[in-house]
Amino acid sequence: MNKADFDYCKDEFLWFLNVQYGDLKGKIKEQIDEFCHNFCFDDLYNYEAINKLFLNVEDKKRYIELSYGSNSKDALDCDDTHLARIVYFLIHRDEENNEYALPNLINFSDIGSGYKYKYRGDTINTYSTLFGSKNQGYEIFFKLCNVEDERVAIFRNRYVTMGNFILLPATTVQLNPDTRKWYSMNSYRGTNERYRDYFDLFISRLMSNDCIDFKLWKEQEELKDYFNFMNDKCKFIKANMLENYFNMKTHQAIPNLFNHKDKEAPYYWYMDNKIDDIQYRQFALCYIDEATEIIRNRACKISNILKSLYN
Repeated sequence: MNKADFDYCKDEFLWFLNVQYGDLKGKIKEQIDEFCHNFCFDDLYNYEAINKLFLNVEDKKRYIELSYGSNSKDALDCDDTHLARIVYFLIHRDEENNEYALPNLINFSDIGSGYKYKYRGDTINTYSTLFGSKNQGYEIFFKLCNVEDERVAIFRNRYVTMGNFILLPATTVQLNPDTRKWYSMNSYRGTNERYRDYFDLFISRLMSNDCIDFKLWKEQEELKDYFNFMNDKCKFIKANMLENYFNMKTHQAIPNLFNHKDKEAPYYWYMDNKIDDIQYRQFALCYIDEATEIIRNRACKISNILKSLYN
C-alpha cells in the first residue's frame, strides 16, 4: 500500500466519521491527524502513548455514549476504538497483493461492534481470563508467587495495546433456539466452558476439521469466504500475525501454548477447588511471559506494516 492508498483510507474514515458522529468529528480528526503524521510507531507497545492517541478526547463521557451507546458509560473496549479500527483497516483491507488482507474487508464501515458488521476488533490474551475483571485472583497470585506487583501491572497495561488486538468475524448465531442469546465466535470463546476465553484453545479448535463447536458459523453463507481463507493455513496465520500460536513447520496449532490442561484451564473464578496452588502459580507465570512476548512480536509487525505505508 502506497501513500496515496493510505490517504484514501484516512479520507474514507473521515467521511464515515462525518456521517456517524456529527460535531464530535473535529476532536477525533485531530487524533487521526496526530496518529497519521506524528506517531512514533515504536509506541505501539507503549500503553501511555496508545492511551493518549486512542482516548485523547476531552468529553470522554460523550465519546463513549456516541461510540457504544448510553448504557456503556463505565467501560470502553480498547480493541474497538475508532483509531483501532483505522489501524485494522489499513492493515487488513482486502486488496490485491496485500498479504495481510482479510476476505471481503472492502470498506472502513465493514468494521464495527454488532452483527451488522463484517468484522469486529477483539482482544487476544485477556487480563480477566487469569485474574478476573475485579482482580479476584490477583491477591491469591501474589500469595503464591515471589514476584513483584509490577510484573502483573505491566501485563495489565500491555494487554490493551494494538499488538494484542485481532479482527474476527462479527456474524452471530443462535446456539440454543430456546434462548434469545446470539453469539459471535469471540463471544462464544469468552463464555463457553471449553474455552474460558483462552485464545490458544480457541484457535486450535477453530482450525480443526474434527471440532464441531463452530459448525453453525461455518454454515453461514456470509462466512464462507472466511473459512475458505482459513483452509490456507499459511496464509491465514500470516495475515493475522499468529505465528506464536502455531508450529510453523507443520502449521498445526499449539493447543496448550500456556501450559494448561486442555479441559482444565485455570480460570480465575474456580481455581480454589479445581487446581492446586503450585499449578496456578506455574500457569500464571507462563501466561504472563508468553502473552507479553506475543504482544511484543505482533506490535513489532504492526509497526513495520504501518511504516511501509509511508514508502
